[in-house]
Amino acid sequence: IYEGRLYVTSPTHGSGTVCNHGWTRENSILVCLSLGMIHDPNESSFPMLNLNQTRINDPILWSEVDCDLYQDETLEQCRKETVHT
Repeated sequence: IYEGRLYVTSPTHGSGTVCNHGWTRENSILVCLSLGMIHDPNESSFPMLNLNQTRINDPILWSEVDCDLYQDETLEQCRKETVHT
């Protein structure tokens, strides 16, 4: 399985999910690397599904996440909007 809901806990912003608006391949690579997983470029060509129709009560913490693999080491360091819904 190559998709799922990303739930984060931030010392600065609290806990919640990450919206897929603006989500990129680079964001996925950074999350996988931070979890100790290895990115396989041969398995990164799967289309992203629209999961906006799922029913979840967890708050959305971040949206429009934009990671730079050359500058950011964690999702916390990436540019993003804090939402708190």
